[in-house]
Amino acid sequence: MESAKDNNPHNILINEVQLLLAENRTDMALLRTGIALFGLPLSVMGLLVATSRYWDFSDAGILLIVVAAICAFLAVVAIYLVFLSIIRIRRHHRHIQKIKRKDKALAELVD
Repeated sequence: MESAKDNNPHNILINEVQLLLAENRTDMALLRTGIALFGLPLSVMGLLVATSRYWDFSDAGILLIVVAAICAFLAVVAIYLVFLSIIRIRRHHRHIQKIKRKDKALAELVD
């Protein structure tokens, strides 16, 4: 049984902002994951370039093509994760701003 206090519109708005901020934290974690995932292909390619004088392309050509394809795939996934998280973070921010314009007391709390 819910109390009358839980049905207060001010409490509902506070709970909605808390939910949006929790989703925002999740999207920040997704952003960090995308940035970290983007570092892996860059590191692998840097290692291949740094050690390129020790191997010959004709001997390791197929392996290099496979590694480059995997690195390209990881880079595309990383870019997708970063852009997805940025779009979602901005959407949450706009929604919070809309809620803050509705309730001035809440605007003082959330800043």
